[in-house]
Order: sequence, then structure tokens, then C-alpha cells
Amino acid sequence: MATLHTPPLQVSGSGGIRVSASVPYAPADEWAVGPHGDLFVVRVDPLRVEHREPTGRVVVGPPLPVWERPVTDSDKRLAMDRARSRMSSVSIGGAVPSPVFPDSAWPAHLPGVAAGGLAVAPDGMLWAGREHGARQEPREYLVIGGDGTVRETVHVPAGSRVVGFGHRWVYITTPDTQGEVLSRFGWPP
Repeated sequence: MATLHTPPLQVSGSGGIRVSASVPYAPADEWAVGPHGDLFVVRVDPLRVEHREPTGRVVVGPPLPVWERPVTDSDKRLAMDRARSRMSSVSIGGAVPSPVFPDSAWPAHLPGVAAGGLAVAPDGMLWAGREHGARQEPREYLVIGGDGTVRETVHVPAGSRVVGFGHRWVYITTPDTQGEVLSRFGWPP
């Protein structure tokens, strides 16, 4: 149905144990499936939505607003903390090294859409979450129609993300000291 651009892998490690990992924040196509079998692909170059309808028709939207947020040292620390957290649950007869990314591997800017940041509402609208990295600010979602154009922008609390929809609800998770809190909000408002 579609070919996706994936981020490059960085190989690191020593002593016979090698770790391959995607470079955090590297540009990559994202995708989501709608309730009627529609496939939405957010392309990275240029940043735009490709809507593949169940009939086979492909609608390519106009370029989306640019998201030029530089990758900061705080963003890098957050990404590495997440990688170490994931690796701490892996064991292959000894400690598995965390991935190491040289400065040259990091992209200059955060991607226009967060990895795993897409969700499709029951009305067929694509919600595309922007990548905020370590910034503690409300997360921005572009609500995009089947023609690939932005219909509105929605903000959720800092650190939160949209995880799904019901017939009249949008569900978001927000991190707290115990893990994550799942909340439900009426939609449309």
C-alpha cells in the first residue's frame, strides 16, 4: 500500500554486544489507519499527508506548516533517558549497553510530527501530534481532513498525548509520579 521512510540506525556497543537503535528525533514517515480502512501517511519531505482511501484513490495534501524547533541538549538527555529505561528491561546474559549517538547523528530540528503521534478520530480526521522534545509546553495536534489540509489546531497539557477516540470522546494520557493518568474529554467540545 505504501513505502515508508524510516530513520537511520546507529550501531554502538563493545565487548561483543552491539546495539542498533534509531536515532532519536530523526525524520521518519508516520502512519495511522482510520475507522473505515483509510490509511494516512505523514511524509517527512516535504511534511504532508497522503490519504489512501479503501478504494485505492490517493489524495496528497499540501505541505503542512513547518515545525522548526532545534534539538537541544535537554531533548537529547530526555531521549537517552528513555532509551536507557527501555534497555534496562533487556538482559542477554549480562548488561546490555545503552545506545550511543555521536553529536553528528542527531538531527538539527525536531520532526514535524512525533513518532507514534498519529490518531484517527471516528469522523475520519487525522490528529497529528507535534514533537515537543523536553519542552514543558502544551502539546499541539494538527487536526487534518481527508484532503490533507489542517482544519484546526488542538492543544493538550504538556507531556500528554492523544491515545484514542470513542464516539463522543477523545482519550489522552498524562504522565504523573505514579506512571500515567488516562483522561477522557468530550469531543467535539
